[in-house]
Amino acid sequence: MSAVWAATCSTNRRRSALAMGSRAATGAPSCPSTRPVWPERLSAPAFAVRSEPIDRLGLDSGVSPGGEDWGASIRKAWGDISETAALRQLESYVQRKDGLHLYEKQRSRADLERNPNSKLSAYVRWGQISPHDIFWSVQDAGLPREETKTFGRRLFWRDLAYFQLHHFPEMRRRAIRAHYDAARWCTDKALLRLWQRGRTGYPLVDAAMRELRATGWVQQNVRMVAASFLTEFLNISWTEGAKWYEDELVDADHAINSMMWQNAGRSGIDQWNFLISPVEAKAQDPTGAYVRRWVPELAGLPSKYLHAPWDCPPNVLANCGVRLGESYPNRCILDLRAAREEAKRATLEMRRGIAGTWMNDHNGYDVIALPDGTTTKVFTKREYRLARDGRPMDPSAPAGRKGGGKGRAATGAQPWDSSAPAGGRGGGKGRAAAAAGRAAKVPRVDASGPQRQTSLAEYAAGAALPEPPPNARQRRWVRLRDDDD
Repeated sequence: MSAVWAATCSTNRRRSALAMGSRAATGAPSCPSTRPVWPERLSAPAFAVRSEPIDRLGLDSGVSPGGEDWGASIRKAWGDISETAALRQLESYVQRKDGLHLYEKQRSRADLERNPNSKLSAYVRWGQISPHDIFWSVQDAGLPREETKTFGRRLFWRDLAYFQLHHFPEMRRRAIRAHYDAARWCTDKALLRLWQRGRTGYPLVDAAMRELRATGWVQQNVRMVAASFLTEFLNISWTEGAKWYEDELVDADHAINSMMWQNAGRSGIDQWNFLISPVEAKAQDPTGAYVRRWVPELAGLPSKYLHAPWDCPPNVLANCGVRLGESYPNRCILDLRAAREEAKRATLEMRRGIAGTWMNDHNGYDVIALPDGTTTKVFTKREYRLARDGRPMDPSAPAGRKGGGKGRAATGAQPWDSSAPAGGRGGGKGRAAAAAGRAAKVPRVDASGPQRQTSLAEYAAGAALPEPPPNARQRRWVRLRDDDD
């Protein structure tokens, strides 16, 4: 998918130092005015800047060996992806009433035809616009903070992701919590393929994966539904999901993608509430329009059965032309509760293997080694905390400090408990940025040397455990979100 964008970008615009500062001449919307640190125009380079034809770049043409132009739907979905088009979209998004104004309240919605998400991520990824363009456009618009706070925070998440990749350069494929590499994952390739192709039998997950395949983009909350289904219910390694998203997303960014998938696999700097029901779709698709758009074989079903067609009476299925197992696949897993418990057991099994080592502190939190030789404990969800002897921590023990801000976006009720609240607890103000600022004091060291995969048996025996530095001090512990469970 990225290759299609790269090729199209090459044909639609010439990126050179000579062109910088000349937006007005192209008819593009003017840049925001409040930028005192940037010169109006850069000096021309001392050498000629030459444009290369696409065929010299060696990019994938988007046509498979069988002749299928799999890039056609992506080009159709995005149209003009020039710098001019990107700036025009940014200007429109900030100004129109159904754009940024509605982001705070409707950002989780994937069913709206005019989505309040900006879809600017791909333009940032490929350089048509910069985070500075977005930041100052929002600042110059003068919108109230209540309408921009989450949008702005997520813009800074990009820097947080790059900070993590800088200090943990192997995080694309290796767990930041190194012992999590020894977790037991399902390796069923057929099951992985069903997820990749949107054939799991869970309509919301399938809709997300089909949109991803067709357009190279998916709304963030729906991305998380698909990711959660892979790691929390299929118990397939987060690295498989990371590789697939890198291949399919037009906004694929190694830093951001790795940070989010590490958290989906419970092995990143934080353990966010990544568990989202693949059935309860009130936050992402309350009208059912999203599933009807991307899973048209179910479009005729009544809304109350749309996200769980297996609950639909046989006569209603027949009247709607739906034949489960034929026109639409049966569920790849039948018992979500049992599948979730199996994934949880696999993580606890791995953590018991290191419970008595330096990688587990006396309160049951994971401890990681930082590049400068120090260690820090990182937030670990209550369900995974173990005492040093491997037993679960006392559930009556205090959970620690709670967040101080308003409740964050709904993460969806657990699929086996329809009465469970969908919201989360407060995350406080700017905690991700604050944590990044504190952690930025960690010096950069070379951590690129080869590392051997360590087995769970070796961890359990303690023979292959990485040793903490002599007299290593422990830094203030890293916590990017405030959760109490």
